[in-house]
Amino acid sequence: MAVCLAPCYDAWLNAVVTAKPDAEHCTSCPTTANSLQQLLLQQQQLASQLLGLGGAVDVAELQRQKRDTEKQNGHLALQARIIKLEGQVRSLQQELDQNQMLLESVQQRHKQDTELMENTHRARVKLLDDSVAQRESRARQECEDLAEHLATVTHIAEQECMKLQAQHQRRLAQTQQDRDREVERLRDLQSLFEMKKDHEDQVQRLKRLKDEEIDAVTSATSQTRSLTVVIEQMEHAGGPFVSGGEHP
Repeated sequence: MAVCLAPCYDAWLNAVVTAKPDAEHCTSCPTTANSLQQLLLQQQQLASQLLGLGGAVDVAELQRQKRDTEKQNGHLALQARIIKLEGQVRSLQQELDQNQMLLESVQQRHKQDTELMENTHRARVKLLDDSVAQRESRARQECEDLAEHLATVTHIAEQECMKLQAQHQRRLAQTQQDRDREVERLRDLQSLFEMKKDHEDQVQRLKRLKDEEIDAVTSATSQTRSLTVVIEQMEHAGGPFVSGGEHP
């Protein structure tokens, strides 16, 4: 019994899944998704009954059937999703048509606005060109006036510079003369200082010579006195001898 129920169940599932609904009927019927859900519930109930009858079916066969059922459920859900998306596509197509009409209207208005802006822009450009031409004329005249003023100021500055250079040269020559006189004065002072130093050296040498002469005279006087004393002592000591020799 279990062997017979499994092929029958598989055949029934394949028939349900492979049955394609009419496209026009599906798109026009708003309850197609509900019908698919009811069909799915009936399929699950039938599968439960078949499983109750086929208790002798092995576990591997049940697992395979479960996977097939899940796959078929996914296919059914996908078909429902496709139907829903087709409705959304039609809605979007209608919205696209409306947007296309709106775009054409906006483009027409944009074209009119563009033409108006171009005319306004051309008028404004012409006004700006006239204003720029006037400004250029004034700027050119001001530039010429400034050039003349610059030439006058430059000539005056050159004259002042020449005067300052001449004054600087005179001051430089005067400074050079003052420096030469100062150098000459310093040389004279140096010569006087050297002469003073030579004079002081000569004075010191003369003092030394005078001191030496004084020392020599003092020494000679002392020696003379010593000789005088010795002579007197000798005369006193040799007096009797001298008297007896003169009177025998």
